[in-house]
Amino acid sequence: MYIAGIIAEYNPFHNGHLYHLQKTQELTSADLIIVVMSGSFVQRGEPAVINKWARTKMALEAGADLVIELPTVYSCSSAYGFAYGSVLTLKTAKANCFVCGAENTDLTTLHNIAQMSINEPSEYKQLLHKNLAQGLAFAKAHTSAIISLIPKATDILLGSNNILAVNYLKALLKLNSDIKPYLVQRIGENYNSTNVNSSLASATAIRKVLPNLELVKPLMPSFSFDILTRSFSTEQPAISLHNYSDVLLALLRRAEINDFCSYPEIETGMPELLINNARKHSNINDFIEACTSKRYQSSRIKRVLIRLLLNITKDIYNEALAVEKLPYLRILGMKKAKSTIIKKWRSRLSCDVIQRPAHYLPNTRFSKQLWSLDLRATDLYNLMLKSNLSHNRQDMSYPFVVH
Repeated sequence: MYIAGIIAEYNPFHNGHLYHLQKTQELTSADLIIVVMSGSFVQRGEPAVINKWARTKMALEAGADLVIELPTVYSCSSAYGFAYGSVLTLKTAKANCFVCGAENTDLTTLHNIAQMSINEPSEYKQLLHKNLAQGLAFAKAHTSAIISLIPKATDILLGSNNILAVNYLKALLKLNSDIKPYLVQRIGENYNSTNVNSSLASATAIRKVLPNLELVKPLMPSFSFDILTRSFSTEQPAISLHNYSDVLLALLRRAEINDFCSYPEIETGMPELLINNARKHSNINDFIEACTSKRYQSSRIKRVLIRLLLNITKDIYNEALAVEKLPYLRILGMKKAKSTIIKKWRSRLSCDVIQRPAHYLPNTRFSKQLWSLDLRATDLYNLMLKSNLSHNRQDMSYPFVVH
């Protein structure tokens, strides 16, 4: 049995994602294609525009055989944390390879960058500290140091997908995994492009114009657009961080500086910045803009907000980035035609497989914390929906997706 993995958010599923899935089957001839997908909240530090079950249906309709939820602690993490959790999920799922999109498919140079990032030779450290001292955000300081030592990295590290690809390779090295990476040339618009005048527009561009369905229709496969339309007709259209504006500002206004010590990736001076700006602004988007600087990118500020909302503490975050195997795999959906091979796949695993969440009883402290966080993320996501999905513990009652 040969298993190929894809790491995705499908926020939402667009034409470029369909191309990626088709290329995965073409490159690997896999018996089983597993998608590891973010659940209710995504890596940019935002709620997904539609719920995870609708996005699971999109993936299965497009050709995926199995969709596994990326645990929330990883889905709301930095690029490396997201990559580590995704590769760890594929390792736990016994994947043989994974296929990711990249603006540049020079695997050798990408691997060299990953190696330097993991090994951190002295010349790299000196350049990094120099860049940080000049006030650069860590990501930019790191990129500048790498480019100084690996000139071929100059163009590579300008691409968002290349940066993720490097972090996937770092995770493979850290986990000493023999999963084989494949790179697919990204086509169409860049990841951060907001141009919607292309059939291969980015998810960023699509989210920018939602919920204007007429503008979105040419940018998505018809089946994906139909699922999106149905979702919008029954739920709050295009959930965003703005929906949580009052809740987040209330959390920040009542916070004390010492409260932030419990959360990961909080630097000296950041608590004061957050608290002071929360008192000046009544809209979360204005707050984020006020906090954003050369040192703190908006995505980093938003991830801090999501960690506060979901109570993702430093303890569980650090432990999640140290484990070498997940205690469970949460299946969101599967292809009925592949049920026999999926049954065979399950028999090879050495972790819990959650298909009916109401029956799952975590048996370790870490698995309890991980599972509790996943349930909490779904509950707080659904709180903003206008349908009956807003009821508590939807994870326990929503039907398992079978396509």
